[in-house]
Amino acid sequence: MSKAIQKYLENYSEKEVTQLKLPSRSFEQAIVIPAFDEDNSFLDTARIRSNPNILAIIVVNIPSDSSLNATKRTVKLLESLKASELPNLLVVDRVQEPIEAKQGVGLARKIGTDLAVKLYQDQKIRSPWIRQTDADATLDENYFDAKMPTDGAVVFKHQHQTNDPQISMAISLYDAHMSYYVSALNYAGSHYAFPTLGSTIAIQATTYAQVRGYPKRNAGEDFHLLNKVAKINEVHSSKDSTVSLAARISDRVPFGTGPSIRKILALLEEDPTALSYLSYDFRVFQLLRETLKQLHQLTESPLTIQPTIKEILDGLGFQKIETILHMKYHSAGQRQDVIKRWFDGLRTLRFIHSAETIFPKTSLIGSLNNLPDSIKYEVGNISDGVLKI
Repeated sequence: MSKAIQKYLENYSEKEVTQLKLPSRSFEQAIVIPAFDEDNSFLDTARIRSNPNILAIIVVNIPSDSSLNATKRTVKLLESLKASELPNLLVVDRVQEPIEAKQGVGLARKIGTDLAVKLYQDQKIRSPWIRQTDADATLDENYFDAKMPTDGAVVFKHQHQTNDPQISMAISLYDAHMSYYVSALNYAGSHYAFPTLGSTIAIQATTYAQVRGYPKRNAGEDFHLLNKVAKINEVHSSKDSTVSLAARISDRVPFGTGPSIRKILALLEEDPTALSYLSYDFRVFQLLRETLKQLHQLTESPLTIQPTIKEILDGLGFQKIETILHMKYHSAGQRQDVIKRWFDGLRTLRFIHSAETIFPKTSLIGSLNNLPDSIKYEVGNISDGVLKI
């Protein structure tokens, strides 16, 4: 038994772990799906009906600020799942006890994953890998057969789908923006260069326990979970299978894909060319690349960091780390680990925002046209579609 899992379950897991009646039979794998204001079609699209050896943990929930109509639809979903005779469903009812709005999907994912970790500890789930998706996702036939590493987390590749031409254009722009960001982080040498979509994640049980699970927040829970994982382990990419996501307008979270589609659609009404859709100036990532290079050099021997970079870093609290780096840590390896943990995905994003005062955002299409060939290749087909707009 993992001591990390035992400690997590005893001290940090949600009450459902001890209060719910858990399955008595064993399953090969588990997948966690939070569901709010959805129908039950995901029983097919997430391949739950066709995989009786996969336990689907469905956290049916409403936030405390849910509308009456959304609540009614979610109650209907809960009733249909409870009436289902599928032997591989574990349905969690957080309709009777709504989730606090500010904790939202983060708490829903945490409840489900905590239950999966408990079942893994009790040897009711054989695989240590706990998969996560959403009720609007369609999983490939081979999704549950994808090869997994030893530990850490895995992000599956994804694509958005819609039959609406306008939404298709909007999601193409958004996907290109996000793909550009990840590819440019990789160019810069960031340890945090990975997509962060909750519906595409799998996490190993011990790793999950070591980072104390999902943060309880109504958006960005996926980003913050993977950010914690990357500090102590690896976030791997899997191209063995694709998760297809519904491209749809949504306001159920304050930021993310749904709200972004709404904003882009409004922009396209004013500017059908999409030239006014802004993204990062590539020089921001060139500055980040130089910053990471100088920080690495600093871990090997004291040096004076370039003034422009130093000003941005100090605005992120670097002075405190710089003061103790060589006094407290006696090997380059230790110092590199300190820098990696300090200059995490969140600070990287804040660095980029600060650098935008020097290199303001510019047209996404213009940025994609002027990228180095290596980055264009990484962004790939997504940018090709956008450049045809």
